[in-house]
Amino acid sequence: MPVHTDAAGEQAWNSAAISARPASVASRVWLWPRPAIVLGCAQRGLAEAVRDRVGSRIEVRVREAGGGAVLVGPWMIGVSLVLPASDPRAGRSPTDGYAWLSLRLVEALRSAGCNARAVPPAELRGSAPDGAPAAAPRADAWPSATPVTWACFGSLSPWEIVDARGRKLVGLAQRRTRDAVLLVAGVLATEPQWEILCSAMGYPGDAQRLRQLTAACLPTGAQATELSARIEAEIARY
Repeated sequence: MPVHTDAAGEQAWNSAAISARPASVASRVWLWPRPAIVLGCAQRGLAEAVRDRVGSRIEVRVREAGGGAVLVGPWMIGVSLVLPASDPRAGRSPTDGYAWLSLRLVEALRSAGCNARAVPPAELRGSAPDGAPAAAPRADAWPSATPVTWACFGSLSPWEIVDARGRKLVGLAQRRTRDAVLLVAGVLATEPQWEILCSAMGYPGDAQRLRQLTAACLPTGAQATELSARIEAEIARY
């Protein structure tokens, strides 16, 4: 069953699961009752300023995986998947590692009536080397709004998931060690409160651009529990 958690609980599980020896397959699907801001590991230096802006109202955490800032909360479904490095699904590189999880998520979203597709690396112009920042998308594969590079959902990387208009539905991040791979995903079930994230990061004017660049999988939050169960079943099937 999907697990109701906070950002601290999710990060603690991720850290323990990728550190376990011997490495083994483990997964969780998360639901967050309360909003929280989760920064990518390269944004660690911003954490103090973000906490100063939000005070005690909103939890702020730094994840061990890369990527941009994420606003978790009731609008999002999270996925954590740990695979042994030797597992074929983990891929031989960071880009390859995203493919299996992305395609499973697409199947779950489509089964719930969401018009979703994964963006393969070849579709992004000048795809970045493994581990580099997100590639610049082709003009016909991304809405016309300027990308918001500091936010996970403000730019597009290989194997992330979009709707028929190219708006981002699912963001991906990962951490790789010698023994294991941690893949994480955030699925936009409904529209987030982008103003919370943008104000906390010091870019209040970016909220409208994030609305243009993203879409939600569900018309209302009432179906989020059902969709999370579909995602969990799709991952477990393989």
